[in-house]
Amino acid sequence: MITAEASTKDRLLAEGMRLFALQGFRATTVGQIEAAAGLQPRRGALYRHFPSKEALLDEAVRRHLDSVRARRTEVVGGEAGDVGDVGDEALALGRYVLDELASQRAVVDVFEREGERVAEQRDAFREQVSDAGYRVMAEALRRWIGTEPAPGFDVDAAAVLLLGALINVHRSTWTFAGPPLELDEARILAAWSLQCATVVAAARR
Repeated sequence: MITAEASTKDRLLAEGMRLFALQGFRATTVGQIEAAAGLQPRRGALYRHFPSKEALLDEAVRRHLDSVRARRTEVVGGEAGDVGDVGDEALALGRYVLDELASQRAVVDVFEREGERVAEQRDAFREQVSDAGYRVMAEALRRWIGTEPAPGFDVDAAAVLLLGALINVHRSTWTFAGPPLELDEARILAAWSLQCATVVAAARR
């Protein structure tokens, strides 16, 4: 059961992150967050839930990190040697990545605008979300390959390039308000999963 207090806190978190992304962390005032959340500004509503707007940002990032870790555990659960069709598994992983990117937009926008001002939260996000995502991709490649890769094949670098390509398509869509060449998500994912399967086939001895 969601209490009124929890609902108010959630509204403050959502509106705070929206405003941080829209106009910057420093430029956003506590009163603006309260008003956007439907509360009387400058009446202390935010401070009943957070000691500062920095604490609000901390809580928003922590919740996001917890959510990413929980979903990653659900989606990426294969064991070594337990490999189905590489293309199908890559397709599922790609869908998960795109869903996660969509959920990260407000947080990433804040870090892009004012990363140096919120360096602690930015660095935690990079380590626990961005870098962790590349490690998941690398582990998926190792599992799909199944043995030692062919000489000269760099699994970590291949993971960064494969996952980075998918991320770049999504980020380009954010920036330009539409996907490259107007390709829909299904076509992008189908091509990406085929690319993963092709790379795996090349990496096997």
